[in-house]
Amino acid sequence: FRAREILPMDGSRDDPGGLSDPYCEVTLEHEKTARFETEQTHFIDDTDSPEWDRKFSFVVSRPYTASTLWFKVYDYDGGFDQLIGTVKIKCEDLDIHEGLAKPPPAKWYTLLDASGKDKTKDGDPYGDVLIQAYIDEEYLHHMHLQKVRVSDEPDLGRLEVDVFKLHELDDGIKDVFVVIKYGPYWSTLPTIEDADDARYDLRSIFPVIDFH
Repeated sequence: FRAREILPMDGSRDDPGGLSDPYCEVTLEHEKTARFETEQTHFIDDTDSPEWDRKFSFVVSRPYTASTLWFKVYDYDGGFDQLIGTVKIKCEDLDIHEGLAKPPPAKWYTLLDASGKDKTKDGDPYGDVLIQAYIDEEYLHHMHLQKVRVSDEPDLGRLEVDVFKLHELDDGIKDVFVVIKYGPYWSTLPTIEDADDARYDLRSIFPVIDFH
């Protein structure tokens, strides 16, 4: 996903030097269990139209009315990050598919502040985020999620995959990106134009479920 017209947090849009270093935090809230799963994009220097091109996968259980996706865009500031705006999407409002030949189209969502407003007191919009979010039930019948009692809850673990750097690629290779796939889950790391000794230093987290 990507964003457009992100509000600079240290100045107005009329200030040519007032650009943000935006990144997006994506959280799945499980309302019944009060659990939160969070992923995060990298930040991009000095831009109001970042293109993160990241894909995250979460496990969500029925009923979908009990889960919510949160997208929070921050201005990176070395530990003093400022929240620019938030998008809230109820999982029950997402398109549901069973196997995808082609993902559904992305949609623009307006960033809102804590009071639900889309503009500052000076009338500056916080910006918009382009999100492609959907539920894929292709693997649901493999999971046998007929939970009857709390004790029937399957063991859920986490697989953490760290990607640090690219090394010893052939000469002339440019525009390299990394895709991590575990079962039905994908995470696409950002494209790096200069692939020579490129560094990622990023972590992807996948759910690991044991039903046996």
